Amino acid sequence: MKKIQLLSVLILMIFNLFGQATIPFEDDFESGSLNFNYWSPFPNMIGVDGLIEIEEGIGIINSKGLKIGKKNDNTGFATNTLDLFLNLSNESNVEMTFWIKDWFDETDQDDGIYFSDDAGKSFKKVVDFKPDEWCDNLFGQHPPLDIDKLADNAGLNLTNQFIIRFQQRGEDDFVGASNIAGDGFILDDVKVYDPQLVYETLPFEDDFNTGVFKNAWAWNFADQTATTGSNFDITSPMSRIDIASGSGIENSNAVALGRRCDGAFTTNALDLHLDLSNQTNVEMTFWIKDWFDETDQDDGIYFSDDAGKSFKKVVDFKPDEWCDNLFGQHPPLDIDKLADNAGLNLTNQFIIRFQQRGEDDFVGASNIAGDGFILDDVKVYDPQLVYETLPFEDDFNTGVFKNAWAWNFADQTSITNSNFDITSPMSKIAIESGIGINNTNGVAIGRRCDGAFTTNALDLHLDLLEESNVKMTFWLSDWFDETDIDDGIFFSNDAGQNFTKVFDFDFSNTANNTYLEYLIDISDLADSNSIELTENFIIRFQQRGEDDFVGASNVAGDGLYFDNISINQMTTSTSLVSDKNLIKVYPIPSVNQINIDFAKLNKTVKNIDIYNHLGEKVLSKGIQNKSFVHVYDISILSTGIYFLLVELDDGNRITKKIIKQ
Repeated sequence: MKKIQLLSVLILMIFNLFGQATIPFEDDFESGSLNFNYWSPFPNMIGVDGLIEIEEGIGIINSKGLKIGKKNDNTGFATNTLDLFLNLSNESNVEMTFWIKDWFDETDQDDGIYFSDDAGKSFKKVVDFKPDEWCDNLFGQHPPLDIDKLADNAGLNLTNQFIIRFQQRGEDDFVGASNIAGDGFILDDVKVYDPQLVYETLPFEDDFNTGVFKNAWAWNFADQTATTGSNFDITSPMSRIDIASGSGIENSNAVALGRRCDGAFTTNALDLHLDLSNQTNVEMTFWIKDWFDETDQDDGIYFSDDAGKSFKKVVDFKPDEWCDNLFGQHPPLDIDKLADNAGLNLTNQFIIRFQQRGEDDFVGASNIAGDGFILDDVKVYDPQLVYETLPFEDDFNTGVFKNAWAWNFADQTSITNSNFDITSPMSKIAIESGIGINNTNGVAIGRRCDGAFTTNALDLHLDLLEESNVKMTFWLSDWFDETDIDDGIFFSNDAGQNFTKVFDFDFSNTANNTYLEYLIDISDLADSNSIELTENFIIRFQQRGEDDFVGASNVAGDGLYFDNISINQMTTSTSLVSDKNLIKVYPIPSVNQINIDFAKLNKTVKNIDIYNHLGEKVLSKGIQNKSFVHVYDISILSTGIYFLLVELDDGNRITKKIIKQ
């Protein structure tokens, strides 16, 4: 006790005789000696043969580093401390980073970081070191220590007599190569600084190609959002979040979230700080891939609207359902909707947290030996969604979706009962060149790889208030896709709060990988489903499958190609007979001719006309019989969907859809 009191007096004398470091402070120990203006080593605070010294070749990249341990074995335990004197009286945001490795050190309850705000009269422990959970003889980093937050949690203030103490206790020296024969820490590159954290306004974008994180990012301890009940540290120096070259899209820079080595489970949290106070419509996109990562309940995206005081999980990551080592994208995350569902507000201190938990590093090529996520090209923006008026047309040849389009999560309209995610980063909706009609641009709707079933939803937003007789045409080709109960077209007239399925896609009778033109009577389908045409009308195109666009059979392939959509008004001058079963048309689809059976029709047929998707008459045939099967030559028609209009002698007409192959 007397020795500790004497040390406290000595520390006070050092404060009085010398100055303290101000921030930013950095020491990589390359000078070869400690500057006693701000460092105070106590190699034998308790015990003998303690060691604190700088040595060549033991630091990062074989540079100089600082040893904290013992000179000799067999002389009992020794406690060693290294104090950093700082003047933090005018600071409010302070962080510290450092590199550390253990020389086969065992965890001791004395190991860790301690703070004092009264020149060393008293200390409080703020961080535990648990080297038993670290990988021996490997440098690592904790996330930046939030000095002001840790001090506040310990009931301390940032003063002009602030001390950060590194402490180690052990009984063995640095000789030996096992956890039995070795003890000690090696410290390098200590930095204390103001992180100059910024809550960025929109639009925000980072592809990480500068090689450094923007000031809106922060790697943080994940204790607050980790749910695991483990005896291990949630975060340790073996955790890893850094920008890695060559690991991103097209071998660009990207962020690695994982571990530096195989070992105990750890959780990583990467926070994006945003000012969303004046925003109402916010979306986020990003690319992500998993390095053979297993699904963990801690994996996902979390939101905070109070500068990180509290978080709520809004998106689960389930990498077990993803394709290993393959970049993918979720549909754009609707930040404002997800926040609202979680009871959060868009504030000027909004945080989006990306979180990953695992026990293995990025070495290995199987789901046994690997863990981790790679993150790239993060964008947060106002989608500037537009409800387009008629006429609306899109051939996708600009290469970007018009603002009336939105790729969305399909959870609301998917009726499948599955344990898998309905939508995942392996889902795909994208404009691609060479897949449209005549090898133009088109939209691919499907998956990036074979795997678990996922459902895709592509929404078109329209202002149909006071519109009537609205028709829609589009071209669709299925890539060996099987018909699924989720496939089809859905309508919403309340901005997507509710959807109703109005049209089924049936690919059982259509040719694979062949474009067909569809004509959809929007007004008729809406009316038959009691859906009013409104200014917030959405048409959803939906597809579900488990395979990608590679393969040439219905076993190996899934997906749709979509092109040339047109929506406008088409009118007819005469009324239609509601009972369309009075005539029968076959075969559907047809190649050169169709058969029209009037056996059930007790009326005289005057004309049989065929119209294209624009409402233009392309074929016409006059007939004066009523109860016969008539053959109609359609060989001159192009491939696509047409409408057969049978005009009766009383002026009424019957319509039937036909498909020309």
